[in-house]
Amino acid sequence: MIDDGATLGSARASSSPLVLPPLASALVVCQYDAQAHLGALPHVVQRISEYLDYALPSLWTIPRACEANLLLLLQRLAAREPYGGVDKYYKAFQVANGLVSAVRHNNLEIIQWLCKACTPLVFVETALREAVKLGNLRIVQWFCENYEGGVISDASLMDDAAAHGHLDILEWLHRHPNTNECTSAAIDNAVLNNHFEILKWLHKTFEYRSPDALRYAITRGHLEIAQFLFEHKYALYKPSRFTDPGSTISLDMVKWAHESSIEGYTDYFMKCATTQDDLEIVQYLFRIGFEGSMRAAMDNAAGNGHLAIVQWLHENYGCDCTTMAMDDAARGGHLDVVQWLDENRSEGCTIKAMDFAAEHGHLNIIRWLHAHRTEGCTTVAMDTAATSGHLDVVKWLHENRQEGCTVEAMNGAARNGHLDVVKWLHENRTEGCTLNAMDSAAIGGHLEVVKWLHKNRSEGCTTTAMDDAGSLAVLKWLHKNRHEGCTSRAMDCAVRANDFDRINIVK
Repeated sequence: MIDDGATLGSARASSSPLVLPPLASALVVCQYDAQAHLGALPHVVQRISEYLDYALPSLWTIPRACEANLLLLLQRLAAREPYGGVDKYYKAFQVANGLVSAVRHNNLEIIQWLCKACTPLVFVETALREAVKLGNLRIVQWFCENYEGGVISDASLMDDAAAHGHLDILEWLHRHPNTNECTSAAIDNAVLNNHFEILKWLHKTFEYRSPDALRYAITRGHLEIAQFLFEHKYALYKPSRFTDPGSTISLDMVKWAHESSIEGYTDYFMKCATTQDDLEIVQYLFRIGFEGSMRAAMDNAAGNGHLAIVQWLHENYGCDCTTMAMDDAARGGHLDVVQWLDENRSEGCTIKAMDFAAEHGHLNIIRWLHAHRTEGCTTVAMDTAATSGHLDVVKWLHENRQEGCTVEAMNGAARNGHLDVVKWLHENRTEGCTLNAMDSAAIGGHLEVVKWLHKNRSEGCTTTAMDDAGSLAVLKWLHKNRHEGCTSRAMDCAVRANDFDRINIVK
């Protein structure tokens, strides 16, 4: 029970060890069947609530209250926190972040309150874009109608609406005088995300004819959209040889392209088919006279682990391959393909096979290559295994191979936050690390790794650690515990990231 005679002022002022901090007192009371008992004691709830106002300032902020979707808490913060001395831009930054959370909660009441009561300086663009992406027309309308002018006059709003498939928002923005334009990126976005109705509306409403739209439709496998664009005479460019076959290409798409005399895509289709394990497309392409690189087809099928395609190409067309076939099969962990190539082909592999397998943690591949092939590996094997956090591979290489590693092993493990690997290397290897270990751990936001290196290694870090620290916690720790400090780059990065918390530390 809380002593009614103990005032808030005396509780705060007392230095006696018998007086608990207000927040701790509240927690003690609340943890005992709070809902069952405290609900009947409103005066206790009120006193606890009053105590909580004197917790650390960082406990509740405008952004956190908005994340919790609590308007009452926001109003309380505004009434009790001393915002008179707070920098107006910092407060505007907090409100801008809070608006984004309110949009995600679809809470227009909080949005309206923040914009009206919290600060005269309000930046709404990020929140507006979030509303557009989420398809929340009601909030989009409110922002546009209450914040007209240059801040909202941006064609990319319609581009974003097209990318996320929100036709109602597109139509409304087009009717609004400040947001009625888009760019050709809107069509590209609609095509890339397979929003056919959006595409048809854009085609009808604007005169834009994106030069990339048809290529995107074909390479993404959107047949209906590709047919529409082709019928309406959109330009068609060949896919780049660097185009990533990241979409599933159907046999219908391949047949349509062939029947429509679309040239320059057969190599791309073959790469897609051998990537996605579609033997039917591979067979169709050969039936219509595939003239591309059979060697590339074999290499790609092997690298992606599609043994049936590899065998079909080998048996029906006598396709050869390169050492990339086994190297990439090892990279992907496809032991059956590695074994088949070893038994049926003569190209073999290179030292990259074991290096790749180590990087990706395929210990079974490493053991097989070690037992059946003679190429071996390099220090890259242990370096990349450590970097990727594959401690079992690191240990096996240490015990069974002679190549060892370099300082990049511990540097890379630190960079990716693999503290267990860092510790093992420290205890079992002699290569050590460089300044890059703590720098890159800091950049990655790996505070525990930074602390361990600080305590157990002597290399230290450079100003890069603070300049590019990957988290606020790391930045604070370095500021408190290291002497290297930072450069003007730290402030530049904080400003570019619009991160006022960082700015307050490095200023």
